Amino acid sequence: MQMVMVNTTVMRISSVVQDKYTVCLNTVIPVLFLLTLTTFPFALNAADNIPENDNGKITQEIAEQSEDTSTPTDSEAAAPLSPEQQQKIQQALTSREQYKQLINQLELEAGNDAYRPELSQAYMDLGLTLQILEQHDAATEAFDKALQSVRISDGLNSPLQLPMLQELYNSNLANADWEDADLYAHLMYYVARKSFAAGHETRLAALQQMGKWKLKAENENLLSEYSNAIGSAIASYEKEIELLQTMPLEGNNLTLATLYLGEAELKMRLAQQIYDRPLTEYQTPGRERSTTTTRCFFVRLANGSVTQMCETIEVPQLDFYTVPNDMKLREISGNLKDIREALVNAFALLQIEMEQPEIRDELLAEMNQITESYNSFVTDHSM
Repeated sequence: MQMVMVNTTVMRISSVVQDKYTVCLNTVIPVLFLLTLTTFPFALNAADNIPENDNGKITQEIAEQSEDTSTPTDSEAAAPLSPEQQQKIQQALTSREQYKQLINQLELEAGNDAYRPELSQAYMDLGLTLQILEQHDAATEAFDKALQSVRISDGLNSPLQLPMLQELYNSNLANADWEDADLYAHLMYYVARKSFAAGHETRLAALQQMGKWKLKAENENLLSEYSNAIGSAIASYEKEIELLQTMPLEGNNLTLATLYLGEAELKMRLAQQIYDRPLTEYQTPGRERSTTTTRCFFVRLANGSVTQMCETIEVPQLDFYTVPNDMKLREISGNLKDIREALVNAFALLQIEMEQPEIRDELLAEMNQITESYNSFVTDHSM
């Protein structure tokens, strides 16, 4: 099996960009960044009136106001919060109460118009505040109410629901609710695919996030064994590449290269997954380990006469052992071939990209990492 060698020494590798970034309802997301909403609609100053003790810690009065504030664990108690962290929590506690009051007021005023944008935004802000307090069950409930409001007022496929889906995904991850996190990762890509054309930054970001999540879920065995996490993500990448290939290449070099690298990374994990499978998964039903046959031979008796004797013996069937191994090797080889082609295609696109050198260099660095993984796999397994 040939090894992939890519020379990118002439390229300058830029510093690693952050994994999370800001998304607003009407803002286009930069390529390669994940879909995240972290903005607040306005600043709250009511925290200035929160009583504190001499050490600046949250007083008993504030703690009693927060009936659903969780009790700190032993590890949390052993590590006192910094003044900045205490201030952040105090602000969040006050903000939570203010958002609850605002929601009650908006619901009273709404009447028949119970799904107006102001109410949806208030639930969104409440959820973000609850996330700061690490009350993720309550945050999930708030985000879900914001989501339902947007769906009713703007439609089931509205892109306005993407920030809510993102935060539902984040809170379920924080709560280790892996199946729900998987659901929202899929929903984000579904909505982005319905709302934006192939190659759009938002659609690409949603697909990338889903792909990264599938890798994490597979590596850490977070989903059920029947989820086909890697396979479904690869299929999504392949469909996206196929769509983008039918569009003009101009302006899509980086997007298509990103898709090729995402596909290659997923297929690297699939290659290891295939290698780890037992050969029993490749055995054909009905094929037996051995078969019986009759063997006859002549023997000389004590009186000097010769007679023929026959016996039934068990003979191993070599196909039982060789065919599954051959099938497994062919599947791995085909997967490695796809990885090589994806890397070569990505490299060719990046070589002609001159307009965004920083992003190009980041993708070249990612390609080198995948190439190293490929070469290590081929070497370690003598492929």
